[in-house]
Amino acid sequence: QYPGNVTPIVSMGTAAPLVALLRNGDEEVRAEAAMALASIAATNKTRQVIVAEGALDALAEILRDRSAPRARAAAAAAVASIAGKDPKDYLYARGEDDGVPYLLVDWRLYEGAILSELVALLRDGCPVGRAQAALAMLQLSAFQQLHKAIAAA
Repeated sequence: QYPGNVTPIVSMGTAAPLVALLRNGDEEVRAEAAMALASIAATNKTRQVIVAEGALDALAEILRDRSAPRARAAAAAAVASIAGKDPKDYLYARGEDDGVPYLLVDWRLYEGAILSELVALLRDGCPVGRAQAALAMLQLSAFQQLHKAIAAA
């Protein structure tokens, strides 16, 4: 995975169809779409595009679906990637193309369904799902503003 390759891929509009597949596919399709999003969430710009397309809501829906263990694990992996931090992410990040600082994904988007469903996956998920949920929680713990919400979840 080379972060420099994902910006052109995402700029071609790949995030929106992948988010649509998260909402409309069977378990296998949703799992593959979530893993594809996890792969392209490698830079600050691509994370912002993915979130703007509504990926977090779609991933929360998958995390709620107890009948889809593979898709739940993949959704947790996608959340971990979207929440990922590049060293340049603190507090502002610079764009890969133009060097202009921009704000990161709003940490409040992770409160609520995402956190509670990740905790549920830690409790009742398959081994891969539990591992991915733990990684997502680790990534989310980098947001100091989420510490209380994580403890409460």
